[in-house]
Amino acid sequence: MFALLHSLSPSIRWITFLRSQVRTKGNMATRLSTFGYVLAWLALGISSPCLAQKSKLAASIEQRGMESWTAAKQIWEWAEPGYQEHKSSKLLADLLERHGFQVERGVAEIPTAFTATFGSGAPVIGILGEYDALPGLSQQAVPTREPRQSGGYGHGCGHHLFGVASASAAIAIAEQLRAGEIRGTVRFYGCPAEEGGVPRSSWCSPALQRLRYSIALASR
Repeated sequence: MFALLHSLSPSIRWITFLRSQVRTKGNMATRLSTFGYVLAWLALGISSPCLAQKSKLAASIEQRGMESWTAAKQIWEWAEPGYQEHKSSKLLADLLERHGFQVERGVAEIPTAFTATFGSGAPVIGILGEYDALPGLSQQAVPTREPRQSGGYGHGCGHHLFGVASASAAIAIAEQLRAGEIRGTVRFYGCPAEEGGVPRSSWCSPALQRLRYSIALASR
């Protein structure tokens, strides 16, 4: 993600600041908000020649910080395997639907894949979210190795954070669209089984041409 920021942003100092914020913030809830802000800021920079709205993005994401953190903790607790993330995908789809997105579930004939769209016309800003857990990484929410279940699934790659941060970024951009600050479409792509599956390539299938985007961003 930061490599993409370097290639697109006119300000290296601003990118360095964003990187330091993600690395040094003291708690996971704040880091979750920062990830969402980075994604939303970058997407808004692509869709608009002016970055004056970035303070509004930050305010939106911070205002919904507890909602996002609660969702991330719930996905952590569920720790669902790839293609079996029924509760996690529903949580994110329902969250976006509550914020005015039009949700299409079970896309690409994958039960736990979905899209959530707000706005119309170009550009179409795609934001990818993940929520699958990995085998053998079951873990208590503590800084030492303490599995909840021996050999069980867990979120060692932080997908419980990435999916929620991406959704929060999409909601912040939708608010800008609703207010008439920018024009276009923001679409969240719910990607199951990111580790070991092939859900992202499914978006390129001929059957899903209508879901194409101008550019896609993902937390990493």
